[in-house]
Amino acid sequence: MLSTGHDIRAASDSSERPCDGEANNPEYTRPGPTPTAAAVDAMSIVGDSFDGQWYPGYDDYFLTRWGPDAEAEGMSWGVLVNDVFTNVGGCQYELGDGDGVLWAYDAFAGRPILALYPAGDGGGTPPLTVTVEPGKPLTVEVRGYTNAEEGEPPPAPTRAGSIPDASAYVSPASTTTKGFERVQTGDPATVRTDAEGRATITFATPGWPAHSSSAGVRG
Repeated sequence: MLSTGHDIRAASDSSERPCDGEANNPEYTRPGPTPTAAAVDAMSIVGDSFDGQWYPGYDDYFLTRWGPDAEAEGMSWGVLVNDVFTNVGGCQYELGDGDGVLWAYDAFAGRPILALYPAGDGGGTPPLTVTVEPGKPLTVEVRGYTNAEEGEPPPAPTRAGSIPDASAYVSPASTTTKGFERVQTGDPATVRTDAEGRATITFATPGWPAHSSSAGVRG
């Protein structure tokens, strides 16, 4: 999805706020796309909104809800870019072409962040998507990123710093009329990864149906 940095407004806010990197972080000299602005664009495509509290001292939102999913007490949303938690907020970090953005719920619970990729040789930049015909097997791999500390994301998604997750389940996902996906862990088509973090799946119908889960964490 193409996105640019722009002003955004949370559902409970009284005015729009800048979210283009340049206006939020002195490191940047020109505006650009940001994780929060990109996620807001995705919400608008499916006709939904977000909510959060604006903190002037940080020039950023503390996010409390994406679409129908609001945080509960003691939980919080966290943002990862290319599988690494950013060390600045979602309006303060400028994205590059091809960056992968994930807003994770209860992000700092100490569980591994999982990523689901087409199986590869274990190195290099993994593709973010893959196309396979219905009825044909596809081997995928689940990688666990256990470093929950904030840092500087790499310039592209990478398998570096991850290990195969042998306890993951790869399950189909259902999509609501608004475009929200729910992982169907109880679906009989669910398969479990082996010691190398790999599993083979077959799709009966076209769509975007595969996700990984482990202890409630999805990639």
